[in-house]
Amino acid sequence: MLSARDMMNANRQFDPAVSKRTFTVIASDCTTTVLLGPLLPRLLAEAPGVRIKVAPPGPDYVDAVRSVRCDLLFWPSYLLNPELDRFPRAPLFTDEFVLAAARDSTSFDHPLSAAELATTPCVRLTPFTCRDNTIDLIAALESAAPPVITVGSFALALEVVSRTHLVTTAQRRLFELKREALGLREVEMATPLPELTMTMYWHPRTGRSPAHQWLRSRVQDAAAALGLS
Repeated sequence: MLSARDMMNANRQFDPAVSKRTFTVIASDCTTTVLLGPLLPRLLAEAPGVRIKVAPPGPDYVDAVRSVRCDLLFWPSYLLNPELDRFPRAPLFTDEFVLAAARDSTSFDHPLSAAELATTPCVRLTPFTCRDNTIDLIAALESAAPPVITVGSFALALEVVSRTHLVTTAQRRLFELKREALGLREVEMATPLPELTMTMYWHPRTGRSPAHQWLRSRVQDAAAALGLS
């Protein structure tokens, strides 16, 4: 049920041209690079005084939405925490994981099986526990893989791989953006890696806010314009 303050905010006009508002969103480095980065030029042109604060996902990501400490959460729906079921959402784009190696690596000349991957030295993302889930999106395949180094972002994992004999997994959209500059290649997998749908979540209290409606519509426009949805 909406409070009196929520009703006032819902009825308040929002003019992006003069607003000085700061929006806080929770997004991985991949979503920031693929979606939010290309969106920024439009936001700067339409709302020069608006600021976007991007925070990485952490163990309290659900509580951040519940307490309205963030305006938007970008989260893959297949890692849905049951607590997120209560929040409004909108799917944005689909993606898939790929296994990446340095272009000049000759260690992987055949489709890699899940068993082989589990014994292949790799770069792994720093996991954090989310009740029944983990941010380590490919834990099922890499649970036994010997991580030579653990890093905090997909982009950094690709940077490390480009200079070593290691492998890592990353979303295809980020991989394609970095492939040429970093000198990467895709290692074929005998077992397909997981697919995901990146979804935008927000608190019901902000659903009728003109400011939030404006931001959500711009994000959805960006996804559609980039052919991500």
